[in-house]
Amino acid sequence: AELAACLPALGQIFQCYEEGTASLPPPVRDLKAISVSDDKVFLAWKAGDVGKTAHYEVFYRQTTNLEEDDEVFNSDKQVNSKMPFVKIAGLETGKMYRFFVVARNDKGTSLPSSIVTLNVSSAAYNTNQKNGATSPPHQLELDSRSSTWLEFTWNPPAISHPEDVLLYRIHFVAVNASSASDMITAESELTTARILNLKPATQYAVYVTSVIVRNE
Repeated sequence: AELAACLPALGQIFQCYEEGTASLPPPVRDLKAISVSDDKVFLAWKAGDVGKTAHYEVFYRQTTNLEEDDEVFNSDKQVNSKMPFVKIAGLETGKMYRFFVVARNDKGTSLPSSIVTLNVSSAAYNTNQKNGATSPPHQLELDSRSSTWLEFTWNPPAISHPEDVLLYRIHFVAVNASSASDMITAESELTTARILNLKPATQYAVYVTSVIVRNE
C-alpha cells in the first residue's frame, strides 16, 4: 500500500535524482604519481568539469597485503588541493601507500578516482610515472561446475572510472603444480568466465584481476 501511494510521484522522484547527480562534480581521470622520493610523493590528475569543482580531496593510507576488499576506501589521512596536483610529505620511507582522489563542491563529492599504490622510496621508483589502476574485482564465487570445467562470477572493482573499459584476467593453476610457470591466464570482458579443459579430480587455485584497456 505504501509503495502504491508513491507510484504517482515516481517521475518527480527520478527527476530529483537526475538533477542532483548533474550538480555533482565528475570524477577525476588519469591519477598518476609524477615523482616519488624517500618521504614524499607528487601526484597529478586530469580534472573533469572545473566549473563544478570547488576543490579536490586526496585520501591516503599506509597499506599491507593483508587488507580485505571492503577496506579499499579506508583512509587514515586526507589533504585538499584547489589545483589538479598535490605534494604529500612526511611519509615513511620504504612503506606502501595507497592514494585516491575525489572532487568536491557544495552539493557533494564525485565518485573516487582510480587507485595509485606506491612504495615510498627513491630506490624503488624508476623515474617512470606510476599510473592509477582500478581496485581489484571482488566476491569471486564458483557459480557452477562439472568434472572438466568451472564457471566463476565476480563483482567489478569498487573503484574505477565509469567510462573506463575493463578487461578481466582469470589466473588459475592446479594446486599440486610443480612450478608457478604452470599458471594459465584466460580473459573475459564480462564478470563471468568458464574455465575449460580441466583435469578431473584436481584442485585449482583461481584469482581474477582487472586492467583498463581503454579510457573513453
